Amino acid sequence: MATPSGQIRTPASRTDADVLEAIEDRFGRGRSPRQIHGELTANPHFAGRVPSVKTIWRKAKTFRLPNPEERWSLAEADPEEAAVVLPVFAAMAKRDRVWRCQFVTKEEAQILVRITAAAPDLDPWVAYQVAEGYVSRRRRGLQTLGLELGLAFATWRGEASAAEFRRVLDAGFIGPDLSKDARLLELESKTAMVDPIPDAIGRRAERAGEAMLDAWADLTDEELDAPIEEQ
Repeated sequence: MATPSGQIRTPASRTDADVLEAIEDRFGRGRSPRQIHGELTANPHFAGRVPSVKTIWRKAKTFRLPNPEERWSLAEADPEEAAVVLPVFAAMAKRDRVWRCQFVTKEEAQILVRITAAAPDLDPWVAYQVAEGYVSRRRRGLQTLGLELGLAFATWRGEASAAEFRRVLDAGFIGPDLSKDARLLELESKTAMVDPIPDAIGRRAERAGEAMLDAWADLTDEELDAPIEEQ
């Protein structure tokens, strides 16, 4: 999840949210850390913002499929879980991230049920981002109060809720260590208001262009100089 400044904290560095999404997207499609580094470095959109191969490799170490006993499945879920996880699958599909469905864990689904009960009007994509972040923080022994405060103020419900939240922040009642996580919901909710499908289509076209450039790069000088034969 992105920080208020649009960045994501990794174990060794701060990586812009869109860069991390591109890295995760390529991991999900079977790219190696070195391939990912090369593809992103060649993309002008990510100029000067691509982490090192080593940093990408470290991210890869945490990017693994859950064990079968950890992974959520409809066959083993109760109706309450299915009702909140399946909309998340739809949200992933709309973002051209169907591969992420297999990364949803039973623990995340359980947290998602609680989040949705407390905030039934929260966008499914945002709800899952919170559930994923919550589980990750808890496993690493980090506090989750910031995310809980973000849910408590429900800034996605309108300007009145958002204004009240900003008053509390401006008064210094919530420290910076908590306010970063609390603000995540406000940022993610605003992002979720934009139709994700056009952006996903654009990213797919971008990947197709990268694949074409890779194919050209593999051609020999003789092949590039040879006349094109008519079919």
